[in-house]
Amino acid sequence: MSRIVVLGAGPMGLAAAHRAVTLGHEVDLIEADRKVGGMAAHFDCSGTSIERFYHFVCKSDAPTFALMSELGIADRMRWVDTSMAYYTHGKVHKWGDPISLLTYPHLTLIEKVRTGLQMFLTTRSGNFDRIEHLTSRQWIERGSGRSVYNKLWKRLQELKFHEFADEVSASWIATRNQTHR
Repeated sequence: MSRIVVLGAGPMGLAAAHRAVTLGHEVDLIEADRKVGGMAAHFDCSGTSIERFYHFVCKSDAPTFALMSELGIADRMRWVDTSMAYYTHGKVHKWGDPISLLTYPHLTLIEKVRTGLQMFLTTRSGNFDRIEHLTSRQWIERGSGRSVYNKLWKRLQELKFHEFADEVSASWIATRNQTHR
């Protein structure tokens, strides 16, 4: 048995600490915030639970569901309809479904077709080994085109991943499109 220190009580830190304990190790869990949860934590706003940071669970996140089952909390997952939108050119544009893509005014017809086809094929894929060696930028540019990456994805990735935006795995972004499987 070893003594292990886990830094951060977000989902990954909590999962790592849990795994270490189940393997018989002694664990010290250190969190800088006043509460656990990290990016998945929430706060109460007049009785409504609001996420502190942009974070979600995809229906394809099998390890998350396996851990929830192991912890006996799988039945506590609640799926709620969410809405997405792009704010650009001074206007909010609904996003996240084929109709929104078709009516989005800042893509050409060819860009819409290429993006729609790439996302549709992604929702049907069960394995992303063939794109594991690509960055999300490379994958999006190959499928939807460079202009689509620049118009839709570049700023989002820069805001989320900062200086690592161009290093994000294609398989990571592809799994974000698996929510409809």
